[in-house]
Amino acid sequence: MEDERKQASAGGKPVAISSVTREHLSRFNVHGEFHGDTNMADPNNSVPNIVVRETNGQESSISLSEVTLVSASSRSLDESSSNGEATPNLTGLQLQPGDGPGHQTLLAEGPIIPETVSYTLHITFEGKPLQQVIEGTVLVNDGSGYRQIERIAGQQLRDRHPDSLASRELNFRHGSCKIVSDGSYETIHTLTSQEDWRKVCIALINSWTTQSHQSLRLVISRDYFTLQTHALGKDSFSSTKRYEIDGLMKPSTSLKFYIPRIDLIRVTSADSIRQIILEDESLNLGDNEKESFIKGVQQRAGKLLAMCVLARLGMDCLRTLMDAGLTDGSLPLKERDRCHQKCSADFRNLLEKQGGFMAPVFNNIGEHKALHSCVVVPLRFYPREQVTGANPEDETGSSNGSAPPLINEDDAEKRKAYCGHGAFSEVYRVRMDPDHHKLSQDPDADFALKEFKYRPLRAGSDFKQEMRILNELRKYRHDRIVTHLASWTQGKQDYMLFPYAQCNLREYMKQTCFDAQNKERLLWFLEQLLGLAHALHHLHNFVDTRSATSPSTLVAPSPEVRKSGWHHDIKPENILHYRDVAAKYGSFCIADFGSGKVHTYRSGSVNTRSPNGTLTYEPPEAKCEGATSRPYDVWSLGCVFLELVIWAVFNNEAVEGFAAERVARRYPESRTDAFEDDAFWQMTEDNRPFLRDAVNHRIEELKSEVSNGEAQHFKEVVELIEKMLDPYRRTRIIALDLWDTLTRIVEQKRVDLNNAQDDSLRESSSTRGVRLPRLSLQTPVRRDPELAIPGSPYEEARLSPVAYPSSSSALPILSRQQAPANGQPTITVRSPRSGQHSRKSSASENRLSPGPI
Repeated sequence: MEDERKQASAGGKPVAISSVTREHLSRFNVHGEFHGDTNMADPNNSVPNIVVRETNGQESSISLSEVTLVSASSRSLDESSSNGEATPNLTGLQLQPGDGPGHQTLLAEGPIIPETVSYTLHITFEGKPLQQVIEGTVLVNDGSGYRQIERIAGQQLRDRHPDSLASRELNFRHGSCKIVSDGSYETIHTLTSQEDWRKVCIALINSWTTQSHQSLRLVISRDYFTLQTHALGKDSFSSTKRYEIDGLMKPSTSLKFYIPRIDLIRVTSADSIRQIILEDESLNLGDNEKESFIKGVQQRAGKLLAMCVLARLGMDCLRTLMDAGLTDGSLPLKERDRCHQKCSADFRNLLEKQGGFMAPVFNNIGEHKALHSCVVVPLRFYPREQVTGANPEDETGSSNGSAPPLINEDDAEKRKAYCGHGAFSEVYRVRMDPDHHKLSQDPDADFALKEFKYRPLRAGSDFKQEMRILNELRKYRHDRIVTHLASWTQGKQDYMLFPYAQCNLREYMKQTCFDAQNKERLLWFLEQLLGLAHALHHLHNFVDTRSATSPSTLVAPSPEVRKSGWHHDIKPENILHYRDVAAKYGSFCIADFGSGKVHTYRSGSVNTRSPNGTLTYEPPEAKCEGATSRPYDVWSLGCVFLELVIWAVFNNEAVEGFAAERVARRYPESRTDAFEDDAFWQMTEDNRPFLRDAVNHRIEELKSEVSNGEAQHFKEVVELIEKMLDPYRRTRIIALDLWDTLTRIVEQKRVDLNNAQDDSLRESSSTRGVRLPRLSLQTPVRRDPELAIPGSPYEEARLSPVAYPSSSSALPILSRQQAPANGQPTITVRSPRSGQHSRKSSASENRLSPGPI
């Protein structure tokens, strides 16, 4: 054993140590609860190398002097020390027998967290990136990591720009940090302070804890600028600052200029204000009065001073304004606030540019601001990628070269950023100055700017209606429902800012070919249907999760505080595709609630009579009754699901052909009504709705394809779509049962696909005849209590109110039960509803697809 230790310490082949004591762990910065024999080894002996075996079976030889073994499973990372060091409680180190006699191996029961992480540092200086990229490593479990990065970046700039920094002050504007894995995983964090660095460390440890095998690195970006500390040449310090302020102004979407917040703060530092005031000979003040004036400007009028400097107004003008009670809080100034008659021209120049010093800052998601018409919002138009086959009439679609309806021909940037328009608004791709918002961790985040059209007869009503439902949705948030990030009113114009989506569902189907034989893609597709169904159930039955007794409770709030909403314009153009770290192929989310409403839930309440949806996806009751409610959305989503399955089983050409096949007269038996549309239903002369022949034909075609073909895994989905496209809303499936049934379909498919031998779903000799446990996929018979309106033919559908589950509850969990006496396994799902659904597999059952719904 002594020879083995000497061999290891001499740099030979690493060996397993016969025993490791608590003292050894302490000496080599390995923390944790130690289990095993602690009496065999000498604490004074060094342990240069040990063999570590993780719980996944991987073994590696490491040096204790270089690596910290960490198990973060016993304590929440939020409990990390408040001094900025992310140091979790560490437990679970124990000794296990080694391969040779007397050898033992250190076993870490949790993941191994490296002590350092590699990084690449990208520096931007005065708006231009440095060509050299800095690489290195930084300590994770140490609060000095951020200071190390600051020091390296500053030294790099001083080495490369010694002359520029000799007479100028170096200032940091903003920074970000990307955590990148060896796969596709990537997250972005703001990195401008020690507190931000602590959050990055916590995110690193979380990633290593959940996926200990992945290799992580940091991509850090930092943006710097400089300011003059002395006057240049023969110019006064005020003139030097005027040139500097003018150079810091940036253009915006309104074709006006603004100065970023951090630049304004730095340029109006206490020292700069003092120098500007002291050199101005127009001030006829004593020393004490001048000091008092300097202190007042520093505390209340830094913006006013910068504005006066830029407009060539002297400090005597600034003093006159302040003597009139005007400060930074008094902005915007008006013509009547003019300081002196002789300064009229310069003061008008100040009034024209003052909006650039009032650029708003959006610190809270969902906040609304009422802005003066002169204020410059720090947005820039950003060109949108051209999307093949997009429809310029789609609100979220690409213009694809088509001229936007209300854009000036000379406004080239706005034209390139145009995404589409709807009945009441236009949408553009924009970016906001990262110094003016906390709406995203990514300084280069894209946003969708929704600009509402001004209509004198409906001044602000479209904006207010959408704001009402979005504010309600923000109280009951859902990952698959898109809500606004910020909004503002400026003059007669209203604006909303949303997360920017790469495309809508219509465009996605045109761009992407679906491989139904890839089990990863198939599961993703089914999970997207489930996510949309869950979002619709959430919209129809808002539940305040704060009133729940536990995270998994199914008890809903009292009817007095329970609310219900509906969308009334679900269509592929209003379902957006977002890139998502958690989903390899992204996620589909419901957006655009301009036609939606929210009301207090009441059993048997009357329905709204203001349908504003798209004719193609509206249900029969919107025409024959003029009353709509939650079943409206189920029908619309059923139409979307049908198009999605046609796309997945066939291709997008089949979807487009399906739309053309549907074009027909709404009243085929009428001799007077020749109106044609491409809806999914038609009407008899006595107002009885029925599915169009093209819809029935496509459904039968899908049934034939999924019964014996390669698309067999869509069989239950097609049958569920038929229940969604029931022409009579009183017998149409409700959102809760839709979500419930889709949940069990997805869980059963997950079981089926996990039993597949490879990524291909084509039947092979290894899977033919395999018996798999089955789930009961029977759709419950339950109807929406709102459908029972006194005196209507639907009154017979009245049922007692349903206790809907919390929308934040975890999705149903699949568990394998102990085999019964006959030896056949049973699968049980804890359903979204209170009951459980299970079915034993039959001895005669030898197919892979689930039973009928």
